[in-house]
Amino acid sequence: MSDTQTSPIAGAQFAIVELFGHGRIAGRISEQTFGGTELVRVDVPEVNYTEPEYVDGQRKPRQITIPAHTRSFGAKAIYSVNWCDEAAALAAAHYIRDQPINAYHLRSALQNLSLGERRELLEHVAGDDHPF
Repeated sequence: MSDTQTSPIAGAQFAIVELFGHGRIAGRISEQTFGGTELVRVDVPEVNYTEPEYVDGQRKPRQITIPAHTRSFGAKAIYSVNWCDEAAALAAAHYIRDQPINAYHLRSALQNLSLGERRELLEHVAGDDHPF
């Protein structure tokens, strides 16, 4: 098996996986070998839901989409695996609403800083004392 090859786990393909630390995730489940280590791979389906949003004091529905994504776990991170059919895994994924890792965007990070903090950071990076 190559370092990223996957294979279905015998007998079932969908599960709700409970993780140590009270986390849960649901979707299609398979085994994955990565870096010489066996991992449990969970392919989480796309989740669409509506939540209320308040605009000008009025409650309006807002459509939210969590994209399909994949997470892999070592066996020691898993508390239990609840095998189920695809419909149950999809329902659980909609309830759990697991989020993929968001890419780090420098622009949005800088916008969250005050003007003084931004200047200080940029001066540090441009100055002689920067760590690179």
